[in-house]
Amino acid sequence: MKIKIFSTFVLISIVSFLGIQNIQAQMPAEWPPEFIGVWKVKREGSDPRYIVLRQDATCRTTFNIATRGKWQYDPDQKETRINWEDGWTDILIKQDGRYKNYGYSPSEGPNDKPKTKFNALKVDLNPFNYLGVWRITGADGKFYQVTLNADGTASTDMYGNQKGDWEIKGGKISIDWRGAGNDFLVKQKSGVYKLQTSTSTVKGGDSSATFPAQRIKAFLKGGILATVINSKEEE
Repeated sequence: MKIKIFSTFVLISIVSFLGIQNIQAQMPAEWPPEFIGVWKVKREGSDPRYIVLRQDATCRTTFNIATRGKWQYDPDQKETRINWEDGWTDILIKQDGRYKNYGYSPSEGPNDKPKTKFNALKVDLNPFNYLGVWRITGADGKFYQVTLNADGTASTDMYGNQKGDWEIKGGKISIDWRGAGNDFLVKQKSGVYKLQTSTSTVKGGDSSATFPAQRIKAFLKGGILATVINSKEEE
């Protein structure tokens, strides 16, 4: 009798658990779709960072590429709350027609003054498909490298170890070489990547050159720079 009761209890528990899991899997679809996607968060005078909110309620951020998170929408506060593995919490909210991102450290609560305040703007590209080292085939047939770091900085040996900053603009990765021109990393309709240069102020630069580009190293979880095994992109 005890065995039968125990078996029934286990069966009910399993069914309940699966039911909860199914509800949780469907819940994100009921939240406002405007929050799902990639957000560029930026403070005046600083390089932008990015937060990726997925349909399955998981998320990533270039603030800390080693961490993952979960997000949920609060219909009462009309805000999206993001809980990160490292203990930080982000609030994404629309105020006066514009989106804002507030960051709270692990020691802060929702009633405390946020540690960080950023403007937030939705963009079209996933930064995690671009972070890492890119091999550029120059007009001379030689290979050069462009590195895009999670902190928004960039570097290249194309123009004599030039340093720069990158951000997502209008469906492109825009790289500002700090007074030495701009380059754009673009994905063609064919799926091939190209580096479009606009570096006329750099000695030997061509303001209209386009070069083949291929990502050869990517930043994996933990911030480890590793060789790209396949070209599959994150959704």
